[in-house]
Amino acid sequence: MKKRTVVTLIICLGIYLSPLLTHEIQGATFKVKVVSELANIRLEPDISSAIIQQVPKGTILESIGKESGWYVVKLQTEDGRLLSGYIHESLVLRLEPVPKETAREENIEKVKKDEPVIKPARQPQQVSPLPRKPAEINFAVSVLGGGKYVSVNNLNAGTRGLAQFYGDQLGIKGEGETNSLHLSFILGGELHIPLSSQYVLGIGADYFFGKKQSLIKYEGSSTTTTLTTMPKIKALPLRIVLLYYPLPYIFFKSGIEYYFAKCSYYYHFKEEDYWKEWNGEASARGLGILGGLGTEWNFSPYMSLIIEATGRLARIKGFKGKDTSQDSEGLVYTEEGTLYFYKATSLSQNTYPQIFIREKKPKEAWVTDPQQAQIDFSGICIKLGLRVKF
Repeated sequence: MKKRTVVTLIICLGIYLSPLLTHEIQGATFKVKVVSELANIRLEPDISSAIIQQVPKGTILESIGKESGWYVVKLQTEDGRLLSGYIHESLVLRLEPVPKETAREENIEKVKKDEPVIKPARQPQQVSPLPRKPAEINFAVSVLGGGKYVSVNNLNAGTRGLAQFYGDQLGIKGEGETNSLHLSFILGGELHIPLSSQYVLGIGADYFFGKKQSLIKYEGSSTTTTLTTMPKIKALPLRIVLLYYPLPYIFFKSGIEYYFAKCSYYYHFKEEDYWKEWNGEASARGLGILGGLGTEWNFSPYMSLIIEATGRLARIKGFKGKDTSQDSEGLVYTEEGTLYFYKATSLSQNTYPQIFIREKKPKEAWVTDPQQAQIDFSGICIKLGLRVKF
């Protein structure tokens, strides 16, 4: 009789403790502290689940329970919304003492490991606890476009100088303005790798292109002579930058760039039935630096809007290329060499800057101060784009 009573009590005790073996006490809240540099809060207790929020080291979160190595936490977003999600136990430290009921449950679980357990009719799928690991490194890709103001320097000076030279030779002041090339379109992107909660490493590239056409008229007593000019620039700078976030929505950036640069000129001179034109294109490579600031606005956990202003310093020499000239009489001449910037002397002994590709350094009597041309890609650009987070 006593034996039957003991067995009955054991079975009742097992039925009473069964809920405690699978769930923590509902309504028992406690606090956890983030100990990793940057921790992800996910939608589900799974490493592949979507990230709904990222929190920095030292953040205190309220937890309402634990499930298979994941704490269920509640938090408030910047826009005031209340969210709940899961954070892995390796990323936080439990601050408050474990409630007595929970401690009792954990002790029972340890004891029951070595004892037979009467399983319920339907056993939920067990999820293996994840190993303790540091915070994940997440990647982001940015795509931006906008406009850039560049100096250009020698290319603009040579274009203006040629127009002034022909006006001096003809003895006629030209009508119209030789427009300088300054504005260009720019499109680029960056891959971002977080180093900490405030520092991000960026690897990227830009492409920008600009041109400017001008028409100068020299009105004589009986004829009209024209000169058409069109300078162009192209560049593909590859860069590595460091971004610093003093606030979550403001960043500063600085870095170095390696330029694959091109420049070209087109001149077309026409006097009555005679015309002559020059086409030249040259390329070079060189280093540059950049610095700037921007703002980032998160409108979803995976995407943000970026506006940034960047200043660049890049003065490149050593352009090599080819010049092809031809005229209305059928004469075609090609010259390969270096892009030179020099001063040409007119019939009135005035000097004007010019820029042409020459096989050798110019040594003609009417040429003074010849030197390799320097194309200045320095300037300021404003870009707008999107950043996608993974």
